[in-house]
Parts: sequence; structure tokens; C-alpha cells
Amino acid sequence: MRRLAASVLGGLLLTALSTVPSEAATSVTTGHCTDDTSVTVVVDFQELGGSTVVKCVSGLPAGSTGYDALLGAGLNPTGTLHDGPGFVCRLAGRPSATEDIPVDGGTYREDCVQTPPKSAFWSYWQAPNGGSWSFSNLGATGREVIPGGYEGWSFSLNNEATSNPAPRVQPSHTVVKEEPTPTPAPPTKQPAPPSAPAPVTSSPATTKQPSSSAASTTPATRRPASATPSASPTPAPPTHSPTPEPTPSVASPTPSASARPSEAASESGPASYTVSVTPSERADSPEPEGDASAVAPPVTAEVGSDSGVPAGTLAGVGAVGAAALAGAFVWWRRREG
Repeated sequence: MRRLAASVLGGLLLTALSTVPSEAATSVTTGHCTDDTSVTVVVDFQELGGSTVVKCVSGLPAGSTGYDALLGAGLNPTGTLHDGPGFVCRLAGRPSATEDIPVDGGTYREDCVQTPPKSAFWSYWQAPNGGSWSFSNLGATGREVIPGGYEGWSFSLNNEATSNPAPRVQPSHTVVKEEPTPTPAPPTKQPAPPSAPAPVTSSPATTKQPSSSAASTTPATRRPASATPSASPTPAPPTHSPTPEPTPSVASPTPSASARPSEAASESGPASYTVSVTPSERADSPEPEGDASAVAPPVTAEVGSDSGVPAGTLAGVGAVGAAALAGAFVWWRRREG
């Protein structure tokens, strides 16, 4: 009776000590790990019955032990009062203190006070990823975990040391390399959309005309080369042109008057003057044939005579007559030519 009470008390104490949470910040997921740093924990109940547990524990610090991996997986390991937490007698509540375990020679109940018998205990295994299970003679506190590897627990019932079964889970998983997350580029300032240009209304009065000389030339001012007036041709001289006589000196159009006292005037009467008017000719006109006096004889008038005609009147008549004679002479020369 005392032994049973001591076993129960020791089991409760070990359970309390074994459930102290690890100080490491770990996380756990169901199934195999997929990286090369986390640890996969496998618990195979074998003859105890039940499903196999597979957990992935991430975030274990360097130097963590198998016992730390069990705590991280949440499997609540329990050590014996006699051997300490390093000798695991119960995982995930199995075998319980009231569970009858069939061993050779009878039944057995695990009270976690003394060391469990070799016919009913939890065997401890390790394996690297892709390797094989290896049995460990040391307890869970005496082994460090293999990063990316496996921690295995298998219940051995009625077996020899050489026939203890390894976990029935292949210690292998595919490592998925995570692509580095690209650093997002800082947002670039988008240019403002261009505003629509305001419509330009051009007034016909302000529209700039083309500066091309070809465009500014109007049909009215453009003349073809063939229509360009050429120099006036010089008229040919007459075929039978008479030889001109030497041109006499021609007086200016102003009629010349010579005034001399009339010999017949009386000393008491008004003085009389003789006015001689000779018609003038163009300097460039050819000399008329024959005697020029025959064509336009000089006009002689007595000025201030007793005829009663004023001298101014006679001078005007003479000038008009001279101009008429000069015009007639020019017309005659042109007709003869």
C-alpha cells in the first residue's frame, strides 16, 4: 500500500515537472516538416493501439534535446520518479496508470515510479532526413536533435533488445526551398495625365498668309515669259530719203521784233515801228527743200502807224500766224517723207 501511494505521488510530481513549458519560442504543425531546420517528431503506439502521431516542430534553438522536441510537439512526456524525466514512461497519456498491459507472466500497470520493464517501455530513435532509424541507448535529455531530421518513439512490448521495433514511418521528406521575397520597389510618382489643349479659333482676319512668293503671286500679276514686252523696234529709215539741206538757225518761238523809227513818221506824231515775225521750226526738223522764205515769208507790220491798229494786236496776230505756218510746214514735211 505504501509503495502504491509513493508511486502515485512520484508520478504526479514527475508529470508536473515534465509539463513545464520550454522557454524556446517554438511552433508545431501536423505532418512532416518541409525544410532542413525543423524537427519531425514521430510517436508510434504499436501494440498499445491507436494512430501514429507525426508533428513538425519549428523554432528549436541550437543544442535542443529530444526532450525539448517532445515538449515542443505538445506530447506531454513523463519521466520516472526513479530515473528522472530523461527516462520517458508515458507519452500523450499512454500507457495510463490504470491501463493493464499484457506482459509475459501476467499484466503490468505503468505508475512511472520505477524504471519500466524491458518487456514494456518506450524506445527512443533518431534519423536524419532521408536516412534510417537508429536506436538510442541514452535518454531523451542526453541527445540533441538533428536539424531537419527525425525524433522517433516506438512502444516495445514483449521484445528483446535486438528486436525492438523502430517507428513505422519513413524518415524522409522533400525540402522546399522558399524563394526570397523580393523587396517591393518604392512607388513611383505617376505623371499627371496631359490636359487637353484648348481649341484655338483662328479668325480669317488674323490668319497668317503663307510667305511663299509663289503663293502670294496672283494670276493678275503673273505674266508668262512670252508676254513680256520687248524693246520697241527702231523704225527703219525711208528707202528714198532726200538729202537734207543745211539747217538754218531757227529763232525761238518768241517772235523777234525789230523796232526802228519809221522814216515816214512825223516828228510830232507817234513813233512807228516795223515788226518782223519769222515762224519758228523744230530744231530736229529737216531743212525744207527750196527757199524757206517761199513757204513762210516774214510778216512785217508797221507799229504805231496811222493805220489805227494797236501794236499789241498786230504782234498777237503775227505770233498766231507764225505758229500756224510752222504747223503747216511740219505737216508738209511728214507727208513728203
